[in-house]
Order: sequence, then C-alpha cells, then structure tokens
Amino acid sequence: ILAFNNETGFVVNIIKILFIRKFKTVLRVNNSIKKKIKYSNNFYDTCFKKFYNYFSLNLSDTIIAQSKEMKNEISEYLINKQKIEVINNLLSKNFKENIFFKEKEKYLLFVGSLTRKKNPLMLLDIYNQFNKNNTKNIKLKIIGDGSELEIMQNFIFLNNLEENVEIIKAIPQVKLQKYYSKALCLIICSKYEGFPNVAIESLFCGTPLLASKCIGGIKELIQDEINGISFEEYTIDSYLKGLNKLLNYDFNYIKIKETSKRFRVDKIIPKYENIL
Repeated sequence: ILAFNNETGFVVNIIKILFIRKFKTVLRVNNSIKKKIKYSNNFYDTCFKKFYNYFSLNLSDTIIAQSKEMKNEISEYLINKQKIEVINNLLSKNFKENIFFKEKEKYLLFVGSLTRKKNPLMLLDIYNQFNKNNTKNIKLKIIGDGSELEIMQNFIFLNNLEENVEIIKAIPQVKLQKYYSKALCLIICSKYEGFPNVAIESLFCGTPLLASKCIGGIKELIQDEINGISFEEYTIDSYLKGLNKLLNYDFNYIKIKETSKRFRVDKIIPKYENIL
C-alpha cells in the first residue's frame, strides 16, 4: 500500500498490525515534518503530530522523500535510516509542450492555497513595499483560494492596492499554463514545503522562481541566475532584494524550461516502479 501522507501512513500501519496483514507499506512524505510541528496550533496538536509522525515513519517498510533535504530531516526520526528513497515530484500531464514562449507581461505571480502555511500575507507585504518604488507598473496576480482570503482582501483595501493586485479563484491546471508562461516570475514564500509542484510547473513554462532557500526543496530547484533567484534569509527585505535582482537579470527562458526535464513523468514513474 502506497500512502501519500503521514496521517494515512499511520492508519495503514495500525491496520496492518491489528489484523496481522502481510503487505508492504510505502510512505511518501509530502511536507517538512519539523516545520509542520513547529507551526502547530497548540501544545496538544504538537504532541499528536510528534506521535503519529514518529510511528508512521518507523512502522513503514519504505519511505519516499521528495528532496535530499527532506531525507536528512526524516533520518532524525528513524531507527532504520536505510529505508529512505528520494523521488522528486513529477510534472502533471496537464501541462503541454509549447513550441514558442508567449511574450512576458508585467506581473508577478503566486499560485497556491491561501492558507497560513503558504503565507500569502507575507507576499502582500513584499509587494506593498516593492510597489512604493514600482516605476514600471508591475502588477501582482494571485491564483488560489483559502482561509486567508478575507484578511488579504482587507490588506489590499487598506493599502490602496486594488488596481495593482488581482486575486483569481483556483482554476484547473489546463488553464494555469498561460498564467505561468506570461509571468515575470513565480514567488514562493511558504512557511514550509515538501517539494513545491508550482515551482516545477513554473520552470516548465519558462518562468523563473523567487524563493528563500529555507523553504523545503528550493535548494534543489533553483539554480541561481539560470532559473531563478534564491537567498538564505526568510525576510521581506531579502525577498525585495532578490526580486529587484531577478527583474534586472536577463534570463534565457529556454534554459529555464530545460531545468524542468528531470521532473517529467517518464523520469519519475520508473523510480516508483522499482520500489513497488
């Protein structure tokens, strides 16, 4: 049985023990466990997460980590550290090959759920400060929906950003490609990640990434001045400096797209087949 998160992995392994079933359990970890625990809601939530993560990891026969960074983190929880395999996320088949890249338009892009984990309020703070010296009239497009939407709308209103920021409700992947292709860059400012799919999708569309290296998997995704700009700190100031550097750099969109080849279905699926 292949479980795609630790909660499911915990339940599957308990069933396996209680009913004395002989099947192999493969657990795919999809987020930073340390940071998931760090950003827990309260003491009891923290204890519960520590409990089920520890047992789901150690009871599983094989563990799939999305990045090398995640593998190192998971190792700290394991008794048997030899059962971890690194398999990156794959690019959805909904993204089609483009022969020509569309001309870039003057907007920055954010794609993801509007939740505390993705930290969209930090994104608005970054853009608000950037916009004070925004002589090129660069806009911000946000695609997604979630619990932070109303707070974001209030921020946009209070800072007079209605003409500059557009929030688009979550749309199908087949329609996302045009937004990626036309954007100047994709901004990722999540508090934590496993290996962000939006980053892979953006690279496939020839659009550079802007993100902090402390976000899971970013060190293995961004090749500075080839397919994006990354930095050590997770601060608004570091994002502003990185954004100014990115907007003044002449990226080769063909080379950006080439860095996404290793995430194609034909590259990733055989790795799963070898494990299963």
